[in-house]
Amino acid sequence: MRRLGNAIAARAALADAQQGQNQWGIVVGVDAARQRLKVQLQPSGVTTSWLPMLTLSAGGGWGVSSMPLPGQQVFLAPDAGNAAHLVVLGGVHSTADMPPVVANTIGTAGTPSTSTAAQAPGETLITHPSGSVVRLCADGSIYLRGPVKVDGTLYVNGDVMDRHGSLDTLRQAYDAHAHTNVQPGSSNTGGTTIPVSE
Repeated sequence: MRRLGNAIAARAALADAQQGQNQWGIVVGVDAARQRLKVQLQPSGVTTSWLPMLTLSAGGGWGVSSMPLPGQQVFLAPDAGNAAHLVVLGGVHSTADMPPVVANTIGTAGTPSTSTAAQAPGETLITHPSGSVVRLCADGSIYLRGPVKVDGTLYVNGDVMDRHGSLDTLRQAYDAHAHTNVQPGSSNTGGTTIPVSE
């Protein structure tokens, strides 16, 4: 009976050894078009074939996409316990790759803010190595850094401010202005009656 028990235990140990295990790795290849990675497994140093990476949402031509850069640390798991079919679950921050710390308030006089603020609980932060930032701040505001391109109509239910003040104030001044010394034909006009401050 003991021999049977030992045989069962040995068989179970062999099966466990063949089961895939969760692993850490370093990204060594990125195929952004197909959303897949090559990873050097740690600590073995073995480089995988192309692996899929999980995302928050995926569909045909739409979804959420954020691919890591070579050198980033990622965590992998075997699909259905099969060590030959690994899936990249995502990346992690570490003491070597610390989380980003960026501003949550705008700068002044056209100069970006140089202040930084650690991410608060509940905040969502998207950053890029180029310095672009989208931050959903704890106070309810949205902080953006970098050139913003809008390929469509921008609707604003409120005021638009720049370093000179309110766009609405500028529009009112423009609508109310009048030129002096207007002459018929080709000539220059005088200044406006409502100067707009610089």
